[in-house]
Amino acid sequence: CWGDVPFKTTSTEDAYNLSIPRTDKQTIYDFIIKEMYGSAEDLKSAQDLNYLPGRVSKSAAWGMLARVYMFRAGEPKRDKEVGLANNTTSAEITEYFKKASYYAQLVKNEGHSLTAKYWDFFIDICSDKYNTALNKDGAKANESIWEVEFAGNRSTDVRAEGRIGNIIGIQGKDLSSKASITGKTEPGSTYGDRESKNDANKNRNRAAAKYRREYEADKKSKNDTSINFPLLRYSDILLMIAEAENEVNHGPNDLAYECINTVRERAGIKKLAANLDEESFRKAIKDERAMELCFEYTRRFDLIRWGDYYKLMQEQVDKAQADESWKFGINVYTYFNIPKSYNYFPIPANEIGSNGAIKTNNPGW
Repeated sequence: CWGDVPFKTTSTEDAYNLSIPRTDKQTIYDFIIKEMYGSAEDLKSAQDLNYLPGRVSKSAAWGMLARVYMFRAGEPKRDKEVGLANNTTSAEITEYFKKASYYAQLVKNEGHSLTAKYWDFFIDICSDKYNTALNKDGAKANESIWEVEFAGNRSTDVRAEGRIGNIIGIQGKDLSSKASITGKTEPGSTYGDRESKNDANKNRNRAAAKYRREYEADKKSKNDTSINFPLLRYSDILLMIAEAENEVNHGPNDLAYECINTVRERAGIKKLAANLDEESFRKAIKDERAMELCFEYTRRFDLIRWGDYYKLMQEQVDKAQADESWKFGINVYTYFNIPKSYNYFPIPANEIGSNGAIKTNNPGW
């Protein structure tokens, strides 16, 4: 998020010698990769952990390491957006994509699959269950690889509740009254069919239906839930493989098609045409990640690593100002009207104030 930062591998124990210059982010990437790779070797497999996503398995470590490599490959595009120099070579970028595909493919061999229906995964999440849904072959899918765990509802001694299902997504109507929750609908009617029913003018004021509270076992508190949040699931792994293989080979190969089409078919979308070039396949990946992973907090980082963040956000400003369906008592357009500097977080003022070795902030801040 910040790029170059003061880099320490030991804790701060006193108020002396706090002035540490920023370390090149590539050095920090090298450290992160070394640590994650080493940790993965000592972790149990997902199978050994009975595919419990609250535990960190080899699959979780390898999958997150693939994400690190994907983002590292996009750093030159981010730096170009804000006017920073970046000496990463095209050969290094290709190597990062190769490593992303390699670690994602390790996960692919760990016994994970997709649930038979898109919404089955999220019904598990909302019901406080762990990988109980089945795949299309009738076996446990084990799609969930890593989750943030929440528990409790503010009515017992367990106080580890969250607000998933309450505040994620654009503000929607209060559906807590008896009249509004008695008419259950098929999950697919709001979030199962991701593409064909995505009429932008009718859906902008819907909350994130992935986290529907009607499946909670115990709805004691309107504001507190035990719904877990998915950090990593198998469809993300497949889409990373597809994207990386396309970038490495300058066009999609059989593995890339296999992975993206597996995700599309589960969602009820037809397979991609088999004659796409590199750029067409890249666009298909971008669209697929937007639909498949919406409200799972990957979108902003995807847009940044693709170099699309500023451009696509700005495209929404005029639409948000002109369209009444975007106005819910707040000026939604202001969220889209960002400067290019938002590709990086600002160095906090208290860090600059206490660290004399940091003389300047990130570009634009």
